[in-house]
Amino acid sequence: MRNPEGTSRITVTGRQSDPGAPERSGQEITVTADARCRYVGDRFHIVYTDGGIRTHIIIGDGRMEIRRSGGIRSEMVIEPGQTHPMTYRTAEGSLSFDVAADTLTSHQEGDVFLAKASYRLLSGDTVLSRNETDIQIKGPGGKQHAGTRIL
Repeated sequence: MRNPEGTSRITVTGRQSDPGAPERSGQEITVTADARCRYVGDRFHIVYTDGGIRTHIIIGDGRMEIRRSGGIRSEMVIEPGQTHPMTYRTAEGSLSFDVAADTLTSHQEGDVFLAKASYRLLSGDTVLSRNETDIQIKGPGGKQHAGTRIL
């Protein structure tokens, strides 16, 4: 079942720690939304909208791409052992930094697909934050991964 019909439920949890400001560390944000999931070639695409921001996650080929549009525009590439530039744009302005990925994993637990990434946001040699993102998909999009390794 590579391209199931119907909507899946996605939960994305992000955690951030700030080495320069411990009082801001430990922040956690969780978003739960309906998502459309499908394969395009060997890459798994997940699309959801929350708060007017459309997020398109692409997982495959040993990397994860996260593209946002709407009130926030950004494109982030998480590829373990690699550093990629990123610009985060809002109506108020833009921030540019590098994304240095540490780990990226995915696996299946029954009817649930799980992916986890850890990465650092850098400005030159300075670590701005250390981050972890967990993605959980339940429903048709989670079921389609039974026995499939996409990373």
